Amino acid sequence: MIEAREYNGKWKIPDVDVSFNGTLTFSAKLGAELKLFGSFKQSFFDNNCKKIIIGETNAGRITLLDSYHRKTSSGKGIVTEIYEPSIIFEGISVLEESQLYFSSVVFRAHNLFQWFDSSDINITNERNNSKCYSINYQSRENIEFSFRENTNGFISFDAPLTTNGVNNRIELYEQAYVSFHYPRSTIYNEILTDISRFISFLTLVTFEQSYPTSIVLLDENETSKKLEGKSFATIKCIYKHTRYSEKHKVRKSWHHLFSYTDISSIFAQTMENWFDLHEEMESVIMLLTNFFKNKYLFSEERFMECIRAIESFHRISHENNKLPKQKYKELVSQVKMNSTLEGEDLKWLEAKLMGNEPSLGKRLEELINAYQNPFIEKNFTEKVCRDAKNSRNYYTHFDKSSAKKALQGAELSDLTRKLRGLLISAIFTKLNIDYSIFVEKLHDRLD
Repeated sequence: MIEAREYNGKWKIPDVDVSFNGTLTFSAKLGAELKLFGSFKQSFFDNNCKKIIIGETNAGRITLLDSYHRKTSSGKGIVTEIYEPSIIFEGISVLEESQLYFSSVVFRAHNLFQWFDSSDINITNERNNSKCYSINYQSRENIEFSFRENTNGFISFDAPLTTNGVNNRIELYEQAYVSFHYPRSTIYNEILTDISRFISFLTLVTFEQSYPTSIVLLDENETSKKLEGKSFATIKCIYKHTRYSEKHKVRKSWHHLFSYTDISSIFAQTMENWFDLHEEMESVIMLLTNFFKNKYLFSEERFMECIRAIESFHRISHENNKLPKQKYKELVSQVKMNSTLEGEDLKWLEAKLMGNEPSLGKRLEELINAYQNPFIEKNFTEKVCRDAKNSRNYYTHFDKSSAKKALQGAELSDLTRKLRGLLISAIFTKLNIDYSIFVEKLHDRLD
């Protein structure tokens, strides 16, 4: 998914016999582009997205999904079109998206191997003798876990050996892979969602944006038919990942909030908890991990994202009503019955009576008291809650009368850092990860 690719061949859309020559290119930064020497358009104004495009290429069969028309050109009697496919499936041809079911996936991810913070390569040599040495590699055992509906996960390791060059250069490149094995064939987009959920965990614990670097899909039952004497075909899934950037660094253990070793005894349970939590708090985790796309850039929107994440977290995991629902309904009904207001005035009153949720200040106070964090001292709780409330109100409505109460610049950035630390601490606590494991690194990373 991060390697540049080029496919040359013939391309067509389902239920149409005519095919056209064309070239498909892919880069991690720019995504996919199909340059077609011909036209799929049914009319001059037909710029519709092509749900499926099928290719017979120098690399075999290709299926392109959701290809958006970008340009049509003509000259010297030749018509060319450019499409931008969303996803490339290399190794398969299907007529409908509904055929893209798979029972397992294997993928690699940025900083995955680094999170395990160890090597299985052992090099020995005689002292002061560069002419005699040995290299030994023994892959460690798979790490197993499971999540939702008996989906089995494995993390495996290998170190492919290559020799090349005029001087017999040897490369031994250690890698880690994640595999998901589903109890039944699963539509591709649900598999990609599970990959994204794992990537979010890896991003959070390494404190650096991660992304898949390769994805290989397999199905033993439907999509890939086994030929006699041959193994099942593997399908490469290639697309431009929204979180990919060359600026995201390879991070060693000292940059991580904690390593695999720190939670090895509870890793399987942590993974199960994480997938459950992600399903329950998807909006919270997405808002939180947006920070890692460019963690050195600050703006008021970063503060507002953090506030929305905190409100969502509290709404899901804590009591979300100031009064019990039934008592609140009775009080509202009583107020309306005793009111003499009519028409627009009554509508105004009804709108004012629709607020049974706690305020942002109250939510923050409860979270600060409920979760340990290295940023907000209890005696500063009131000030943090007040600053967060005033700043949120201003950056929501931009009312000039409230501008003086809102924090700006470095002060707003510092407040956002504290709130982000509180939220990360709360999420790790929800995963039953001991506070002592991550507190020091979390403080250092956000300081």
